[in-house]
Amino acid sequence: MERIFICLTIASLTLISCSSRSEIPAGLTGDWYTVKGDVEVYSFTTENGKGIYLGTIDDRPMVKGTWKVEKGMLVLIPDSEGYASGSSRYSYRISNDTLWLNEGQEIYTKTAPLKYIHPEASILENIRSDFNSLFTEPAEAEFIWPDGTYHGFAIETRSDSLSGLFSGLIQYIQDKGFEPDEKAVSEICNGYKKLYGNDTVIAMICYVQDEEGSPAGLKISAALKK
Repeated sequence: MERIFICLTIASLTLISCSSRSEIPAGLTGDWYTVKGDVEVYSFTTENGKGIYLGTIDDRPMVKGTWKVEKGMLVLIPDSEGYASGSSRYSYRISNDTLWLNEGQEIYTKTAPLKYIHPEASILENIRSDFNSLFTEPAEAEFIWPDGTYHGFAIETRSDSLSGLFSGLIQYIQDKGFEPDEKAVSEICNGYKKLYGNDTVIAMICYVQDEEGSPAGLKISAALKK
């Protein structure tokens, strides 16, 4: 009887130990793009059996640390030198390519948004976001640059206060690191460029004219110049 009791005790302790053990589920690893959350991208990786995560905004690290799943909860533990402190625990579920935290308080997807597939579209997406979606969604387009025609993306808007919007966009795009290109300036367009690795992102802000030649809207085009 004593031997049976000891065996049962060992079995119980083993079950308790297994149930409380943390896990690193493979389904959570990879890049998760924000649908609803505080950062733009969460990257979950593993290193020597340890979960490592990094949260970024505009490719800048905002929070990093370790992660694990414990008792069915996703646990994020920021590094002490990060911007956040203290661990966070989330209920989570994965459906198709979507990660739901705390029943939808935060939502992430593995489907990369356009601006991550085509970096030239990033400035257009940022303009749409920061100018209250006055502009259309980015669509494939071609536009003329001094050294040729480039295929990229464009957004458009119609507005009654175009001059103020035009000047605001000029200031905005330069604040984002774009420099004016004197060769890409005309009566209705201003061209800008920005280094992107070994390539250059070029952007053109132009007035859209109506049939009478009067300004009726704005069009912003961007392409990757290799």
